[in-house]
Amino acid sequence: MTAKGDVPPWSAVCQRIWKNEAFSNTENYAVENVARMRKGLAPQRFNEETGLLESMELHHWPPQREGGLFDVQKVWPSEHANIDPFRKIGG
Repeated sequence: MTAKGDVPPWSAVCQRIWKNEAFSNTENYAVENVARMRKGLAPQRFNEETGLLESMELHHWPPQREGGLFDVQKVWPSEHANIDPFRKIGG
């Protein structure tokens, strides 16, 4: 929550989650990803199937559209699509 007790915007929640992850789980990530997370950005990896970089995502239950915000699971896009029928990947 914000200093005023309001629900923060989703972007602020994401930034704080990644900053906290960089602080508390440095050993789980490459140096480049720790640097990204310290800036509030999600870690990235190369996807062999697409040939592109992809960012880790935050899955919430209940979903954000139903008020979920802070109880999140860190997943890669393909994992997210497997657990969330509303998360689509690809063309």
